Amino acid sequence: MVLAVFIPFDDSKPLENYVLQTTGTEGVTPSIQTALQGDVLETPLLRPSIREVNNTTIAGLYAYHNSFSSRDGTVNRTQNIRATRLSMSCGLLSLRFHGNVVLVRSFGYLNRGFEDLGLESIRGVCCISPDLRCSIQNFGGTCTSEVAPSWLTNAACENYHDAGVLARVALAMTEHHESDESDSSSDSAKSYDSDDEEPTQ
Repeated sequence: MVLAVFIPFDDSKPLENYVLQTTGTEGVTPSIQTALQGDVLETPLLRPSIREVNNTTIAGLYAYHNSFSSRDGTVNRTQNIRATRLSMSCGLLSLRFHGNVVLVRSFGYLNRGFEDLGLESIRGVCCISPDLRCSIQNFGGTCTSEVAPSWLTNAACENYHDAGVLARVALAMTEHHESDESDSSSDSAKSYDSDDEEPTQ
């Protein structure tokens, strides 16, 4: 069993801890489909990682949501404000969620299973503000404890870093492709010039 968080799109309904059942190779997918009553999409908010300093493994955070249409064919385009606040806190500013959302902490490709996700670790960011500064989360009051766990406060930094790495890879691939095209054009021009030369007598 895995403890997840269910975020209703209806703000009048509270966040809920939701127990997911794991079933063989399918993991928690069938249980999530039951909770959301329809086809499910997976969106990573934080990818799992391994800290090189002390070799600590950090579980990722994944959001599961409907692909708009549910089993009965209806369409839910109601934005889930609380889930969207969470994605913004993770540095994913353009991401928007609609309908109900289930949050799961998973080690993903590291193949180390799942980690329980408690309500209190995300309640502030979902219900108050994506801004995790203590003064914001406590309405200007004095901080007496952490407003969020370190894995969540570091999520935006992790995602910005990943985006930067991907941008550099994309740039390198583009430059390599342009270089290949330039070489190909040059070779074609040389071949054309060679064909046009008149044979010497």
